[in-house]
Amino acid sequence: MSPLINTEGNRWTHTCPNCWVPDKIPILTGDDEDPIQWVWPPVDYERTHRISKRTGEYGKKALNLPDRCQPCNNKYKRRLRMRKRILKLVEITNQLPATYSKPKLLTFALPVSTSEHYHNREDLIEVLNAKRTVFNRVLKEHGVLGSIYVIECTSRLANLDRYPEGFMQWKHHPHIHMVSICKYIHPTKFKEFTQCLRPYGLGSIDVEIVRIKTFDNEINYSGVRKIGTYITKYLTKDGKAARTVGVMRGSIPPTHVRNHSDNE
Repeated sequence: MSPLINTEGNRWTHTCPNCWVPDKIPILTGDDEDPIQWVWPPVDYERTHRISKRTGEYGKKALNLPDRCQPCNNKYKRRLRMRKRILKLVEITNQLPATYSKPKLLTFALPVSTSEHYHNREDLIEVLNAKRTVFNRVLKEHGVLGSIYVIECTSRLANLDRYPEGFMQWKHHPHIHMVSICKYIHPTKFKEFTQCLRPYGLGSIDVEIVRIKTFDNEINYSGVRKIGTYITKYLTKDGKAARTVGVMRGSIPPTHVRNHSDNE
């Protein structure tokens, strides 16, 4: 008799071949069309040799959860920390006027430049980082109360079709990925908003709106996951630290508390 094989696979986020992943177990359903159903093992623990600092007892290891390697565990914990920040952002928007209910994903950059050496990208990152006071001030003037952002710089060999003088040179593109608490942008003001950083040596702002709440004012977790993945992807890519600005740094501002009693 051939062994049972889980054709659906074990799907866990932030795992690699070096991580231990629990296998699904087969259950006979008695259905002729689908006789076998693969399910995750029940919750179970085993004692470890590590002593808990909180209880002073031997720790427990969950046998129904993956045991991630250190790099994967770091990425997973980083994502959980970012999710807490995003949930704080949701909590802040709940206490602001309805015009702030949809966060904006903003991307803006320094002009693309070429150089002979790859390490010149670090100098460009410092140039962009030095402008943080300016662009935070300008964005605040245009309705951004707070944000989470990370700096990234993509470096590739220059395309000779677009950069004929860039033979065997690197093309650097330092830019910022930002999740902002920003008010509603009227269509007549949209171009002004996207061009507000150009006088300061930065490019146009790319704007994407994310819905983080449903119509009955519940949290839309697909939107929360999208924001968290948006920032965490660039944190793990270059190993840079995310920064918080404005109301995201301190306590939730008592600016305005929306009354949702009409929706109940």
